[in-house]
Amino acid sequence: FTYTAWINPRTGGEKGGGRIINKGNGSFVVQKKWTIRYAGIEIALRRSTRDSYFNTVSNSITMGSWQFLAVTYNGTTGNGKLYRGIANGNVTEMIGNGGDSGAGSFISDAEWPMLIGNAITNDRTFDGLIDEVRIYNRVLNRSELQSVMNTPVG
Repeated sequence: FTYTAWINPRTGGEKGGGRIINKGNGSFVVQKKWTIRYAGIEIALRRSTRDSYFNTVSNSITMGSWQFLAVTYNGTTGNGKLYRGIANGNVTEMIGNGGDSGAGSFISDAEWPMLIGNAITNDRTFDGLIDEVRIYNRVLNRSELQSVMNTPVG
């Protein structure tokens, strides 16, 4: 899958983990999350044996500024990547700060809502603005991400 969004964060959000996108039941048993954490970005996906997660180094996003973010995840290979771009600039892969492709089957989250800007528990509010969220059921390459960044919704 690929998630993309333009964000303009004021802070890291509620409890230092404001959600850009969250899908799950809030119990940490079933959850996908795309989060601002320590002024970096984190994606986590729940799996039956060991969770998949990928994150960037701290301070890899700019507070108070619009920026394009994208996360891609290939469920077959377990490869996840995080990207960032700015208006009139290029989309670049963000420097990773660790991660784990996980193990076991993915836990279905089909029955749970997808939220933008918070968790289902309403305790991970995104502090800032989120715009032009797009969700794809496949991995987009860097060229496609560049096109998405430069093409307004609608």
